[in-house]
Amino acid sequence: THRRKFSTAEFTASEGLTVLSVLLRLAVVLHRSRAATPLPPFSLEVARAEVGLVFPGRWLAAHPLTNLDLQQEAAYLAAVPLKLRVATR
Repeated sequence: THRRKFSTAEFTASEGLTVLSVLLRLAVVLHRSRAATPLPPFSLEVARAEVGLVFPGRWLAAHPLTNLDLQQEAAYLAAVPLKLRVATR
């Protein structure tokens, strides 16, 4: 359950398990290319119904495939009551 559509069948009993699953999925997205270049410093915030990622400056514009993967992940998460917010500072 760390790629593609988010299956809610296994996670209806535990909000904590859902959040952990979302964090695992985000880790997979961000480590997709397994490039030697490290990720920039970014912030991650988990609130009750939202996970927020904030990247520096134009990093997302410079990495359009990762940006697209994050947008797709946000769409997959529409199946659970947890919103993914991706922004730049």
